[in-house]
Amino acid sequence: MPALFIGTHLIKLTSIDSTNTYLQQQLKQQNVLEGTVAIANEQLSGKGQRGNIWQSEPSKNLTFSLLLRPKHLKAEKQFILSKIISLGVLDFVRSHIKHKKEVKVKWPNDIYVKNKKIAGILIENSLRGEEVNTSIIGIGLNINQLDFTPLSATSLALETGIELNLDKALGDLCCCIEVRYLQYINQNLATLHGDYHQHLYCLNELHWFESKNRQYQGIIVGITGEGKLLLESFPEKIINEYGVKEIKFLK
Repeated sequence: MPALFIGTHLIKLTSIDSTNTYLQQQLKQQNVLEGTVAIANEQLSGKGQRGNIWQSEPSKNLTFSLLLRPKHLKAEKQFILSKIISLGVLDFVRSHIKHKKEVKVKWPNDIYVKNKKIAGILIENSLRGEEVNTSIIGIGLNINQLDFTPLSATSLALETGIELNLDKALGDLCCCIEVRYLQYINQNLATLHGDYHQHLYCLNELHWFESKNRQYQGIIVGITGEGKLLLESFPEKIINEYGVKEIKFLK
């Protein structure tokens, strides 16, 4: 079943610096419909979290940006968009992976299969007063690429041995994202919160982290309503909150 509005207005680009930047420029020039998707065969300067560059082999993967206009979303609650999008991408990946429990959301919104990254998400919101006005969501999802540097990345083709049609994959992914977005519109927030927590990478596991040039062990115990990571230090068992730029996963 095709999506109702996400991806129905599709802009196909051969080569561009960043689809997020492209949609930002379009917004300045004209009214852009909610659900518009701009997809590129090749992104020359795809954006990632923490200022990283998203690297993708041309015509092998899905590299696109999506425009949403969430209504009545307070700025302090905008992390719900990370939950919506990451769960939509997770649902799509899980639909192709045999061992579905291996697919996780690495906070805030990367998608991992086992210990390898398969998708990255960058959400850039503009505010009007105290509410989110527009949200431009950049998604890079590895589909058919087989060679990666670094080796900590993977793709659906590597995991399944099957090459997918990119147009069909995009349509299916848009449907998965739309299902999660409709949960938000219909105020089914408990499902979004519960599913995000359930699929959180490294949840309740002991791992090494770094914060303020200090390395220590801790256990992820959850996420705050504002999207901060709740980490219990080991062995002190003190729970602290961390923003995206305040903590780094080590191993």
